[in-house]
Amino acid sequence: MWIIFSDIDGTLINDKLEILPRTKESILKEVKKGNLFVPVSARSPLAMQTVIKQLGIKCPLSAFNGALILNEEGVQIYSKPLPLAEAREIVKELNDLTSVTWNIYSDLSWLTQKPKTQALLAEEKIVKLCAKAIDVSEIENLKCIHKVLVMGPKNILDELLKIYSQRYSNLYLVKSKDTLLEIVASGVEKADSIKRVSDYYHVEISNTLAFGDNYNDERMLKTVGKGYLMGNAPEELKKHYPYITADYNHDGIAEVLENLEN
Repeated sequence: MWIIFSDIDGTLINDKLEILPRTKESILKEVKKGNLFVPVSARSPLAMQTVIKQLGIKCPLSAFNGALILNEEGVQIYSKPLPLAEAREIVKELNDLTSVTWNIYSDLSWLTQKPKTQALLAEEKIVKLCAKAIDVSEIENLKCIHKVLVMGPKNILDELLKIYSQRYSNLYLVKSKDTLLEIVASGVEKADSIKRVSDYYHVEISNTLAFGDNYNDERMLKTVGKGYLMGNAPEELKKHYPYITADYNHDGIAEVLENLEN
């Protein structure tokens, strides 16, 4: 059995937020053979399901870059929330910055600041879900925070990445886009979720492959048996990967799966 891991945005779905018919067919053929398809994303479980339903299958998923992993029945395999004190401290600081938008993901809940910003409204359109706007004081009532997402200009996020990485040794920070900064607990990475899912289903790492398109996919692609970088990935990333497939608008996943030896 193979496990096929895939990032979602920029990888599984195209620029119209759809799974292309050829890509869908290639995935369903592998599932029918008994192989496992596992989306791995910075998205929440609910935001991932809006994409998975296009496939019409039940499958495991790794949400929040691996902070929450569910099996095909929605049963929790793994969960590692952020330390609450640090998460609250960061969000309170971000709330004072007018140039950024903070988001909190707590299990299945998506919370954001009041009032909703244009960046937030754009994200809602992409994931086809609505965040709940709350006052920053309400974060004191939260018992679990899996991820903090910061939206903002590249230069501001680069500076926040530097500051928070130096300040918090128990957190893991990564940019999934120039304008998106993801904050999760230390030890939470897509690469680690590969190992956890493979162990859960008793599959050797050599029998895994993955698809990704950005810097937060880098270690995942190096962890699996064979990792494929999408053709729409940043040019700097492409310099370091031997396996590059077509871009997300031209069935990069299908191009590989159609030649997969089972």
